[in-house]
Amino acid sequence: LKSYAARNGTETIGENGRIHYKPNVEGELVQVIVDHLALVKLTTRSKKEEMDLLANYLLSIRNIYAYSPLVLMQINRTSSSMDRRNANMAEIELSDLKDTGTAAEAAELVIAVYSPWRVKQPNHKGYNIKLLQDHYRAIQILKSRLGESEKSVSCNFWGSVGTFEELPPAEE
Repeated sequence: LKSYAARNGTETIGENGRIHYKPNVEGELVQVIVDHLALVKLTTRSKKEEMDLLANYLLSIRNIYAYSPLVLMQINRTSSSMDRRNANMAEIELSDLKDTGTAAEAAELVIAVYSPWRVKQPNHKGYNIKLLQDHYRAIQILKSRLGESEKSVSCNFWGSVGTFEELPPAEE
């Protein structure tokens, strides 16, 4: 990433000792995609230490170069446990991110895709999951420094073509 920045912009050190970066193309958006965080191996550290290290590195390149990291993570298996289902707490929570919380803490936006069909939930937010089956997804905003958090949007999902379409309110 640093070599890309060197080829595509100018780096200077300010009086405060901080790096300032100006891209050659104003407004350029550089998307850094990590698919997925637990599979990245940089050193001989533990998996959690590796994930924390990469999350902090991505945070620093976001702050210095204005790159936009997109990090994919899995959730813990306990997020779909019977105890949580019985307590009607089957939706994904920020604490469900697998192996480390550092990436979520560093993120500006955390989005989860929830499938009630996978956990055999018969209804979700007024929608009949037995009818919709695996075509229903809830897109959850778990964290946002840019706007509202803890919101959920019910969508029709067509996996064969990768399409999501917002559903009308369940009452309609």
